[in-house]
Amino acid sequence: MMVKRLFCFVLVAAIVGGTFTLALDSADSEELRVNNIAVTIPNRYPGDVNYDNSITNADLIIMSQYVVNYVTFSQDQILRGDINNDSSVTNVDVILTARYLVGLSFTYLQEWSLLDVNGYLYWYDSGSSYINDWISGTALWNSYIPGVIRRDISGTIRDVIIADYYTNSCVNAITEYFTKTVKFNTRLMNSTYMEATEIIATCAHECGHCLGISHGNKFDIMNPTTPWVMQLGYDDQASYDAVWDLFDRPRPTRDSNEMSETNEETVGIPNGLKTDYYNNLPVCYSSASYCINVDDYDELVGHADFVFIGRVVEDLGETYENENIIEVGNEVIVLNDPYTNYTVEVLNNIKGSLDSTISLKKYGGLDQSKKCYIIMEDDFLPVEGETYIFVAYLQKDGTLQVCGKNSTIPYSQGQLDAIVDAANSQKKGR
Repeated sequence: MMVKRLFCFVLVAAIVGGTFTLALDSADSEELRVNNIAVTIPNRYPGDVNYDNSITNADLIIMSQYVVNYVTFSQDQILRGDINNDSSVTNVDVILTARYLVGLSFTYLQEWSLLDVNGYLYWYDSGSSYINDWISGTALWNSYIPGVIRRDISGTIRDVIIADYYTNSCVNAITEYFTKTVKFNTRLMNSTYMEATEIIATCAHECGHCLGISHGNKFDIMNPTTPWVMQLGYDDQASYDAVWDLFDRPRPTRDSNEMSETNEETVGIPNGLKTDYYNNLPVCYSSASYCINVDDYDELVGHADFVFIGRVVEDLGETYENENIIEVGNEVIVLNDPYTNYTVEVLNNIKGSLDSTISLKKYGGLDQSKKCYIIMEDDFLPVEGETYIFVAYLQKDGTLQVCGKNSTIPYSQGQLDAIVDAANSQKKGR
């Protein structure tokens, strides 16, 4: 234990050479100054475990003390100190915080980007309720590399289409690779569930996916759950710097006014770095922002309507929902999301009570054009005859739906024990 403690404190002393302070003007203010630049963020502060509205060496020392059992943390302190979203505070979180304090960065990149061949991202509004929030979100990226993200006034380029949809799930928004569409979930993106700043941050998050950036941690806009911050983190910036070479796109200069004439691949299989296949067809992944930490089974089970063990009896094929009609030249294109439908035998109800045989639909499946499969990142399509732990939501039309990471968990005794423990915690109100 002494060696572990010594390592932890030497690590802090060696890495941290300064202090990065987030200073609030008052205790309940939402205006924050980061290096003397005023920004607005939600009233949550990743890494601020001593509640002084700043991230300093003091937080790092307290986190180190917690790791070696010198101090105890409240649940809120664990939430703040859990930088990498694994539901615990460990040496990894200490290192991430120390790295953040001195401005070091990692890059988090996807296998695809919607930047066009000239290095721009032209967006088209199909009637979204969040277009002003989207504009504010894109401004965070354009303030770092100016002029890249632009409105497609003419409607002829459409690198990405901005739209809305409604679903009862834990998904705030989806960026779809194949249809080149960002879809905001009106069920969650409203004042009941989000502050105005969180809506803007979620828009910025989905814009990051359009650029080719994957999920980071709580210091980043690209945090996989509703972002905690309203400025680009060091990892966001480093990842944005890296997309140009990775995807072989020219990086626009500050005074560049070159405009793309057209984008002939408005709907199609974008040029990713690699292609996965399912049933001999390419897989086009969708990326999402979640309202909960889907890796935390307490949150996952607590948020869902039903959790159960089920065996897939039959794959009934796809239905197509969330219609979005666009015009490309003289062509009218209908963009729908595929949902794969299953008959499932319920073997054990863990949360809620379902009949022994049910119908279940899952986001993802064969695209309506039959060119590819659309699947959420970190997710998969269930297989007939296999048994899973399903985390499902009841829709307005009475159907049951699963969507996204950990909505369908391959059955094992270890996974079942963890899910049952989370369900029991919910019942006990822990």
